[in-house]
Amino acid sequence: MSVARLLLPVLGCLALSAIAGPQDELLGCWRAGKITQVFADGSKSVSVGSQCTMQFRQEEFVSTCAFSQKPTVTTYRYRVTRPGVYSATMLTSTASTQLIGTTRDYEFRVDGNTLAITTRPQVTTPAPATATVQVDSQSSKVACN
Repeated sequence: MSVARLLLPVLGCLALSAIAGPQDELLGCWRAGKITQVFADGSKSVSVGSQCTMQFRQEEFVSTCAFSQKPTVTTYRYRVTRPGVYSATMLTSTASTQLIGTTRDYEFRVDGNTLAITTRPQVTTPAPATATVQVDSQSSKVACN
C-alpha cells in the first residue's frame, strides 16, 4: 500500500466544525511537517517535510498531497463530536476511491500555529504486521494559496 494512500485519510481529516459552531482554531491552511505511521508489529515509519497541505473550511476540508507529478486531492465533510475529536467522511478522492463514504474519528490539538492529529485506522483482527494501526501528524499553519 502506498504512503499516499495510507496518509490521505489522516492528512485530509483536519478541518472541523465545532459542536456549537465552526472550530475557528482549525480553519485555514496547514502543512504537514512530520507524519509517523505505527505498524501492527510495533515498527514505525517517519516522514519529515511532507508534501501535504490541508485547507479547513466551515464544514469541509481539502487535503492535497504532491507525492508524484499529479497531486492527490481528497475532500472530507467533518464535525467535532466532542472536545478534541472530530469525525470526517471522505466525499471525493483522486486516489483512494474505495474509501469514499467511509467515516473515521480523529483526535486533534491546536497549540498556537501547530496542529497535532492522531487516528487509528480500522484493521482486521489479527492485524497483519504491516498494517498501519496509528498515524500521528504534526502540521504548521501556513497562508492559503
